[in-house]
Amino acid sequence: SFRAVAWDARGYGESDDYAQTLRFRDFSDDLARVIDHFGEDKAHVVGLSMGGRIAMDFARVHGDRLATLTLCATNAGFGRFSPEARAEFIRSRREPLMNGKEPSDIAEPVARSLLGPKASESSLRQLVDSMARLHKLSYIKSIEALVNMDTDESLDHIKVPTHVMC
Repeated sequence: SFRAVAWDARGYGESDDYAQTLRFRDFSDDLARVIDHFGEDKAHVVGLSMGGRIAMDFARVHGDRLATLTLCATNAGFGRFSPEARAEFIRSRREPLMNGKEPSDIAEPVARSLLGPKASESSLRQLVDSMARLHKLSYIKSIEALVNMDTDESLDHIKVPTHVMC
């Protein structure tokens, strides 16, 4: 009795690249348009990793559109990082790509940095495959927008039943 939709965010998967500057809020507004496209007023939203950050921001700006929220392997933000640590995180993701590497070249080391020590080999392969297909310039814009997103890391704005998976 549910319709499930897997959405490719702008610049990811089968979605098109885009020329303009990215504000992280653009992802939340895009998600609202996806829900509108299917003629729904509210949705059960599941966000994994960066998708969790999108889901939390969606709850902040479109909270009335949520039925429930599920957050998987995500975090509340980079607010506790110093400006230097933020810059280093962006540099570590951006520099190899700007120096000629492709997402497929950096997929395995980045995937290993995201997975826990007990992750299965099949989980690693699946994440590497997914990351290898990233759109280079869109990924760089996303990382910069994600890290520099100016939000309160409190989750007090979430007013629907929420499941958090770590």
